[in-house]
Amino acid sequence: MLQDRVGLPENQVQSHVDGLLAAYAGASVVFSPVAGILADKTSTRQGPFLLGLTALLLATVLLFMGNNVPTLVVARLLQGCSAAFVWTIGLALCVETVGPENLGKTIGSIFSFISVGNLVAPLLGGVLYKKAGYAGVFGIGFAVLAIDFIMRLLNPRLIAALMVAFVQALLLGAYDATIPTIGQEYFGFDSLKAGTLFLPLGIFDFLLGPVFGWVVDKYGTKVAAVGGYTFLVPCLVLLRLPHAGGKDQIILYAALLGLCGVGLAAIGAPSIVEAGNVVQKYYDVNPDFFGEQGPFASLYAMSSVAFCSGLAVGPELAGELKQAIGYGNMNIVLAVICAVTAALSLFLIGGKPKMLRGGRY
Repeated sequence: MLQDRVGLPENQVQSHVDGLLAAYAGASVVFSPVAGILADKTSTRQGPFLLGLTALLLATVLLFMGNNVPTLVVARLLQGCSAAFVWTIGLALCVETVGPENLGKTIGSIFSFISVGNLVAPLLGGVLYKKAGYAGVFGIGFAVLAIDFIMRLLNPRLIAALMVAFVQALLLGAYDATIPTIGQEYFGFDSLKAGTLFLPLGIFDFLLGPVFGWVVDKYGTKVAAVGGYTFLVPCLVLLRLPHAGGKDQIILYAALLGLCGVGLAAIGAPSIVEAGNVVQKYYDVNPDFFGEQGPFASLYAMSSVAFCSGLAVGPELAGELKQAIGYGNMNIVLAVICAVTAALSLFLIGGKPKMLRGGRY
């Protein structure tokens, strides 16, 4: 960025990199005590935490748009301020959530994730920058921040349920947009033959949908949501394997689409069931607030908005990714989305995992 966008000569890049890192660290030092005082003085920790996320959002915008050194310095100062608030208040929330007896392993896990992030982020950033440019790098950042904001402002379980529906529809839209074109590009299919590629996807989804619905009723929404999205991750990764060819490649592609159909069947029911469970609890506590008819029509409207949004985003996202980075890499991106959704489902859908509840049901 310092060379490509700002235009610094190569012999000045190192000194400016050092300065930007120092700006980040210095801001963290200055604002860490401020964050601690604010968190202790306010009635809720949500406000200061969201203030930190807002600073990070502004920093990301400045980094995305900045083309001079002062703008980048301000962005790094805001990042340092954000880190101070998020880290300080996050640790306080951690202690309050897990208790002193579980603090050691929790902090150890947190630092493990931080270490992995510090090691992997430069690699992922480099790949995204090379393949998709600045828009790809900062698009991921904006998306993560948006999810974080939404999850903290609203009921996490309800938002996670709507997220499950959104990603489910996004996958359907991605399949609708890319399967016909892949059939034509790889196998020379006309529209009729390309349409037959949807059969394995649809048949498994149709046949196994009721089975996974029973799983949701019997074992809860978490099992189906986490299992379904986790299962889809390797299925989508394996969609990199098919290539232009004859019958063997057609069979391979159809078989992988059939496996994707199994995953789609698993993720169909958890969203609406989970959202219904959450809203039912609100209704049970305060039925007068929702009126005689209850809140369920509004709930289904929200679910419809989430699902239709996924159907709208899926084809556009898949089409642009396919053109920019290829069909195989497009499926890698979808696999990452499924992995993130599986993680959200593990910690939010159906309540906390058993391991975080001290082994109690």
